[in-house]
Amino acid sequence: MKAPYVEKLDSSAAQTRALAAALHGRHFDPFNLSFAARSAMRFYSLVTDELIGLGVTLASGFIGLPGHVAERVRTAHMAEDVGALYQDRPYRSILLGAPNGGVSHLGAIMDAPFLTSHFLLCFRHLKNADDVYSCARVGRRLAQRITRNNGDVQAIIHFDPVHDRPVVIFITHIRLKLMQVPDAYGAFIKRNLAPGGALVLIDCGYPWLQYRMRRRISFQVGGLGGIPDSEFLVGSDDVDNYLKEQKSPLRDGWRIKHAQHRLGIGPESEWGAMPEFNQDVARFAGRNRIRLVTLFAEHPADFSRLSFEMHREASRRDGCEPMYLFADCFSQVDPVFNLNSRVLPLWLPYYDARSFDLAKDILGSVSRDTQCLLTLHPSFAKPFDMIPLEQWVNLFTLGAPPLLVGVDPDRYPLDMSYTYDFVTQLKRFGKIHKDPVRARLDADDLVRVAQKAGLRVRDTGL
Repeated sequence: MKAPYVEKLDSSAAQTRALAAALHGRHFDPFNLSFAARSAMRFYSLVTDELIGLGVTLASGFIGLPGHVAERVRTAHMAEDVGALYQDRPYRSILLGAPNGGVSHLGAIMDAPFLTSHFLLCFRHLKNADDVYSCARVGRRLAQRITRNNGDVQAIIHFDPVHDRPVVIFITHIRLKLMQVPDAYGAFIKRNLAPGGALVLIDCGYPWLQYRMRRRISFQVGGLGGIPDSEFLVGSDDVDNYLKEQKSPLRDGWRIKHAQHRLGIGPESEWGAMPEFNQDVARFAGRNRIRLVTLFAEHPADFSRLSFEMHREASRRDGCEPMYLFADCFSQVDPVFNLNSRVLPLWLPYYDARSFDLAKDILGSVSRDTQCLLTLHPSFAKPFDMIPLEQWVNLFTLGAPPLLVGVDPDRYPLDMSYTYDFVTQLKRFGKIHKDPVRARLDADDLVRVAQKAGLRVRDTGL
């Protein structure tokens, strides 16, 4: 591994690794705990919520990178590590661009690797959870070191004092987003894209207000959920009530007052695509006379709808009707499970109202006899935009209540169950319900299904 500094549990890295595991025919276990560790984790069920929250916060103090690592960061090494996840063999399609869980399921049903354009780095930085100024100052210094050595990335300092509250006390997040196709990606594509195959570019237009701190360095407050970007900056009654509950003296949001930095709209740190990267992909495809299919959507949830429809189309070709649906969430995905047991994927970006409405809409298109499985990513922060677990359970109760995977309903969202139960429970279900999806779809199928699902598609048709 050439870039051990990339955070492996980040949404982008986890979804890329999950797809790579599926293409190797393996389940994805992000934690890979030993039997002893899994057994020890179960004792958390005996601990109070307050102690669990304190434990998560303290554990965050032992993770993260020392500041000097910023000088060692190289995008070339990060790209080489991604390519090394996959086998060198012919692929009819190769996906690249902005990550999300829907793309992981797309890659699985298309037998296509995914080359992510996003990478998260977590640096140690002790501060108050609401200290936006310290985060901006330290983050800018670290980002300058990184961008000085890497002319092909945008660095976004990501400060989310609501969804990441237990972590931001000890960590400053910097997400690097590629602006050019790395040589390692280009070499991987040339080696492995089958003759007549297609590149599929994932272009997510999800926007967010950001401070422009330097050329190729920006600062983002907040992130995807039920809180608008402007509300993070200027506050609201809900924000003030949340801060009171957190015993914080801060009011009126986390804006940088009297800042010299211009505030503007940019691609959201975690999910939004970089226009410069998309343009370079188009140039690369044109130079090498490679067919390029570009999928554009305004929100990462739209790719979830697409992967759902692609899996359903594959089962139609197999002459089968899927009887199961699994709503996975955020970084908790295991695409090989869906393939091995003919389970329709419904990826939830988060546990907010937008994801809830997405699920409600998709569930309206399946049989009432469908058995649902459900997992939700634990926040440990109790953000005020979270839809309660009870409402999710009610939504996914069709003929019967959903099977909860890696979720302890008595502890959620202060719940460690997913670290030791998520993959174990999926494997157990898979041993009983074996019904592998045989069909695999290609770029022509993708274009047709994407247009039907309402995504904008551009196809060079080479």
